[in-house]
Amino acid sequence: MEKEEREARLKANQAALARLNSIGECEPTTADALQRLRVEYEDHIRQVEGAEPQNAGTPLRLFSSEFERLSHEALQVERRTILQLRNESVISDEVLRHIQADIDLAEARLQHHHQ
Repeated sequence: MEKEEREARLKANQAALARLNSIGECEPTTADALQRLRVEYEDHIRQVEGAEPQNAGTPLRLFSSEFERLSHEALQVERRTILQLRNESVISDEVLRHIQADIDLAEARLQHHHQ
């Protein structure tokens, strides 16, 4: 089950990163916020793959509205990806719920910064 979850997290993070890259092509004005988010997702991917994150311990920078909007978009992509994996029976309901809880937490953190 742990392997299943790791695979799902990897796919979700990679899908979110791909989406951020395509947003970057359409919206050059978001370059700064996009770069910060990309770094975070690349770190997540390295962590899931068992490597040390390169930016471990880097404090979270101030949130901009761009960063927030892009983070929400990326989290939605993660959510859709893991739902699709569950629907295709790649992962179990239990793994889905586990990853969803983390996504919920990340979204709650974003909203908290917004206030």
